[in-house]
Amino acid sequence: TCSTGQTLSEESDAVHGGCGDKAATKLLDPIWDFARPKKYLERVYVSRTRRLVEAMIHFESWYQREYPRIVNTLTLTTGDQQVAVDAASEAFVRALAKWDRVSVMERPGGWLYKVALNDARKRLRKARRDSDTAAEVPWAPTATSPIEPDHELWAAVARLPQRTREAVVLRYVADLTEPAIADALGVRRGTVATMLRRAHQKLATELGPGRLDEGTILHAFQ
Repeated sequence: TCSTGQTLSEESDAVHGGCGDKAATKLLDPIWDFARPKKYLERVYVSRTRRLVEAMIHFESWYQREYPRIVNTLTLTTGDQQVAVDAASEAFVRALAKWDRVSVMERPGGWLYKVALNDARKRLRKARRDSDTAAEVPWAPTATSPIEPDHELWAAVARLPQRTREAVVLRYVADLTEPAIADALGVRRGTVATMLRRAHQKLATELGPGRLDEGTILHAFQ
């Protein structure tokens, strides 16, 4: 029979001799694994490799879906496609480094655009200090742009205040929800709704309400 106060060696002998209960066996399982390091390490390696591969597949799918959108979005908000490409790349590098946390966020898109926008603003500030000139905001779609340009409309969008312009582009190019836009801009959801409503009113005044229903990216304005 088993007795209390056994040494670890005695208890392990008792367990393997049928004396220990299931709880004791479970407690000592890791010890038996370490006693067989090759088998244990192989099992850990296979498990971790499988999780890593699954995570990379998930990230790759997300990257392929979001990268064209984020480059177009940043191009429109900054007026500089090279800044857009650099900031988007930096945001994805940071996302990959923190993928275990980013992948389980409720709104990873909001986090991604926040990082990208902050990086783009820093690059623009540096460029403007170096050149002492302000960038224009032209339409400059990438090769994978999913939408057709409307130069007159985007010229009107470019004249909106910066934060309002960012909200418009995040909503109708990046296709983010209002909560995700709020995350990206660091404001409340109600503020986003107000900015979008005022943008609609200003664009409707400048372009006419009919222009907002011609299949442009702003067709969702009602």
